[in-house]
Amino acid sequence: PTEKYEFAVSRLDSALAKKTITDGTYNRLLAEQKRQLDANTASIGANAGGMDVLAGKVKSLLAAYVGMQTITKSIRLAVDAEQAAAQFEVMSGSLNNSKVLVGQIREFANASPITLKGANDAAKMMLAFNIQVQDVERNLKMLGDISGGNQQRFDSLALAFSQMSAAGRLMGQDLLQMVNAGFNPLQEISGKTGESMVELKARMEAGAISAKEVTDAFISATSEGGRFNGLSERLAETMGGKMTIAAAQLDGIGEGREVAEYVSNNADGRNEQRHECD
Repeated sequence: PTEKYEFAVSRLDSALAKKTITDGTYNRLLAEQKRQLDANTASIGANAGGMDVLAGKVKSLLAAYVGMQTITKSIRLAVDAEQAAAQFEVMSGSLNNSKVLVGQIREFANASPITLKGANDAAKMMLAFNIQVQDVERNLKMLGDISGGNQQRFDSLALAFSQMSAAGRLMGQDLLQMVNAGFNPLQEISGKTGESMVELKARMEAGAISAKEVTDAFISATSEGGRFNGLSERLAETMGGKMTIAAAQLDGIGEGREVAEYVSNNADGRNEQRHECD
């Protein structure tokens, strides 16, 4: 156990030196390794007899292996979370916006079969394509409903929707991607305007179907009375949806903690700096 502990500490020291984890993450993981070492040592000491000692050593080796896997995963989650929070701060224009957005994304992922990583990536994509930060949460929910909680369709819709929003109009490539993901906004627009599909396609080819029209079609399809309204949440209540959400939540426990620590610590530090400047 001591050798495994020293190896684990060495990896943590290396990660801290490279600044891929924060001091808080380092201290938490170091304390966890010390707790496991103490528990393993006590377990070995309590066993009497050759077979009992051997069994205790096997358990210790297994515990050490699991501990190493946990450390590796925790470091990766912590790094990903810090990077996501930092990116949201830069892309949204402020730390407060980042803090709010991080909370909204986690709330969305907790109530949907869509993974937290998938939701984070979609949010970053929207911001990169100049979608307003205050619209991101609404868009995530719309895409989650229309995709039926299917991660692949969600990712495809997020890309097509972001590209369409940046272009300011609907283009054939984006429409095809949306249709392949299960939604044709032209059908929704047709139901509102009375235009035929032929007329709408002609208008699209002329560049006359605006991003607002398409966004309104998404909103209409997912609002009360729309055919996709609440679909993601309803699917989340199924056995498959619950299993997906449970797995994602277990996987994201460390990540959520690190996001909270990152945002909170940086908010405190920024506020102190501003106070000193004032």
